[in-house]
This record gives sequence, structure tokens and C-alpha cells, in this order.
Amino acid sequence: MPTCALRLFDDGDHLIRALRRRNFLDRPFGLFIIALTTQIDEAALVRLQKYAEAIDSLTGPTVAFVLFFNATKFDFGEEAPPDIQEYIQRRSDEFSRSMTYESDKVARSLGVHPSELPCIVLIDDPQSLEFYVQRMSSDDDFLFRLRTLVGDFYATPNCRAYSEELNKWIDARRRLGIAKRQNGDVESVTQQLEGITSVLTNMTRPSVGPILKKMKWAEKRTWVKNAMFSAEQFAQENAESALKAVEFGLKLSGSPG
Repeated sequence: MPTCALRLFDDGDHLIRALRRRNFLDRPFGLFIIALTTQIDEAALVRLQKYAEAIDSLTGPTVAFVLFFNATKFDFGEEAPPDIQEYIQRRSDEFSRSMTYESDKVARSLGVHPSELPCIVLIDDPQSLEFYVQRMSSDDDFLFRLRTLVGDFYATPNCRAYSEELNKWIDARRRLGIAKRQNGDVESVTQQLEGITSVLTNMTRPSVGPILKKMKWAEKRTWVKNAMFSAEQFAQENAESALKAVEFGLKLSGSPG
């Protein structure tokens, strides 16, 4: 069963607060791409709906592409809707409303000016104060460049190493779910999962910066002091329990129980 990397997060404030926590999407990722667009940017919203499946397939298990959809709560477990793209389109008004309110929240939180929307925010290390902003163009060139970016990101040595370990994590989590359902050796599999998690936490994360620089794409930013949530607040909340995000499409194929 494939692993879905397209996520629908239920609240922009919670996403920003959770970014500096480990596994805030309920599992590790090597890169987070957050789409920010509102009803004013109708063409961008339509494009995200139209190419939902393509983006899901492109980003794969290591890259999380985050959208907002808080009008309806989703938790499919291991049951996926038959057509991800159609699923969003049938709820177009809810999707548009959620993207509008939550995108503006995230933009204010990060100090991204409203005139820069529609855009994507790229974060390769949630523990860093650095991130990147790239405007969404009014044509499909943006998607072609996104495809180049993701392809080059996966090709880097650090991403290959991270993805290999992440696949082990996904498999261990799948086996943990089976062990729980079948009264298996939960303790042993849990220890294996914790060991892999430790490796992922301590290994060098893949960096998207050099790729963006080579492509002459996206602008490097730093979280600003006068943003809605300061770096100090992020640090204080870092020890809190991870927020469980609403996942769209397939929940992680190794999701326990």
C-alpha cells in the first residue's frame, strides 16, 4: 500500500506551533512544503485541486506537501478515498474557505506579507529559524519547477540516506500496527521503532537550500521577532506532546491500530 505525502492540516495556528516539535505530522519528513493561497488567488486554488494526485505522487514518502482543510475532519486510517483529486473537488467550497483563513494565519505567523501570496513555504529543518518562500506563478510552470525541485532533492546523498532510514521507520511502524492487532511482540517492535527514530533524529537532514540557489528559485527568510509566535515561544513548546495532524488520503501505510 502506498504512503500518502499530501496532508490536510486542520489549523494554521497549530501547524506553526507544531513545526518545531518532532513528528508533528505523526511521522518524520525530510522536507515540508506548505501551500499558502486564498480565495483571492482563485487560479492557484483551482490548480491545487486539479493536480492533487500529481502532487501527492510527486512528493512521495519523504516530502510533506501541506494544505489546510478544517471544515471537515478527516481520518481515513488505512482506507483511502477512491479518488483523492475528486475528493477535494467535491468539497471545493470548504477547501477554499479553509485555505483562505489558515494561509493568512500562517503568513502572519512567519512574517510573510499578504502580497506575496499565493506562495509555498519550504522548511527542511523545523528546528531552524530559516525557511524559504516561493511565489506561485499564474501558469503551470510553477508545477514543472516544483517537479524539478523535488526530483533534485530526492537525488541528493543526504536525502537518499534519510529516505532509506525513513523507509525502515515506515516498515517498523507497519509491523507495530500488525503486532498490536494480532497480539504480537509489541515491545520488541517498539524498541526497533525507537531505535530508528533516534537514528533519524541524529542524522544530517537533507538540505533544500543549495537546490533552490542553483535553480534561482525561492527567497531565504528567518522567523521574525514581531511575528505572531516568536522563536522563544516555539522553543518553550518544543517539549510538548506532538500535535496529531489530520491526514488526507491514505494515512501512513504503517499506522498502528
